[in-house]
Amino acid sequence: MSRPAAATRSVTIRDVAARARASAGTVSRVLNGAPSVKDAVRRRVEAAIHELQYVPNAQARALSSKAFHTIAAVIPTIRNLNFVIFVRALQEALARDGYTLLFSSHEFDMGLELDEVRAFLARGLDGVVLVGQEHLPQLYAALAQRHCPYVTTWTLPREQESDCVGVDNFDAAARLTRYLLDLGHREFSVVASLAPTNDRNALRLQGVKAELARAGIELADDRILEGAGSIEEGKSAIRQLAAWQRRPTAVICVNDFLAFGALLECEALGIEVPGELSIAGFGDIQFASDTRPPLTTVRMPAADIGRFAAESLLRAIARSTGAAHAPSVLKLEAPLIVRGSTGRARP
Repeated sequence: MSRPAAATRSVTIRDVAARARASAGTVSRVLNGAPSVKDAVRRRVEAAIHELQYVPNAQARALSSKAFHTIAAVIPTIRNLNFVIFVRALQEALARDGYTLLFSSHEFDMGLELDEVRAFLARGLDGVVLVGQEHLPQLYAALAQRHCPYVTTWTLPREQESDCVGVDNFDAAARLTRYLLDLGHREFSVVASLAPTNDRNALRLQGVKAELARAGIELADDRILEGAGSIEEGKSAIRQLAAWQRRPTAVICVNDFLAFGALLECEALGIEVPGELSIAGFGDIQFASDTRPPLTTVRMPAADIGRFAAESLLRAIARSTGAAHAPSVLKLEAPLIVRGSTGRARP
């Protein structure tokens, strides 16, 4: 039986300094990108790092500098393609400034979101990206205790308490509803999650109700069908309303997956879209223009939210050691994209 190989000793900064014929302080300045090191010395240090395969101790460097160059994003779900696009854009923007992005999803569980943020903070963070404005008080307390800058995204704050990059979900839903009203629709149904943890969803439902009320139309509770965001829930909603004696002529789904399901079920049941039923969604995710018929929807600027959130958070980090500042709020546009799934109501 062979003996186990002896453990290889970790290469230290002093080993690199000895190989490069430089001081440990000089090696440290090279690692930190200091411009004061002569080119010839820098090349020797970089060659020694490569030859010895030296890996800097990022945690020790972070503790000494109080800069971890790490950002955490905690998102509701990865099942929504727009959140995936958002995270990718966020990651790319942060990487250009030398930051690493960590992320997790909590599936609309605020307790889990709090646990994830606490775990990230324990490992060391420079900042946090949150989705929405509804979070447990303990989460904000944890961020404040660590003096950790954060930015909220995807919706606008009721009160300007933090840096924010988002869209006006209430207004976007109201504009979509007004468009359908102008097409002559008066019988509406909405497919939406009633869970309090999704404030974007709730604001869209409120926007629909408010615009209908302005037109003298009340959206009864039984015309709001439960759907957290899956294709199957969209199908189920159509099966329910198909059995109603007084069917709606327009259905608004608070995300595109619900609308995809609604379109599929209409095709299965022989319900003509948009002749008998107009269907609209939210998100303008991939494939929204490829459905039969193509989906009318509100475009969510997912990539722009990610890019601008990175910029906002990096500014907040830069200011975090200085004087207090007023939070900045950036409102992005969420345009209505009209396609073939909506049309005029039949007389």
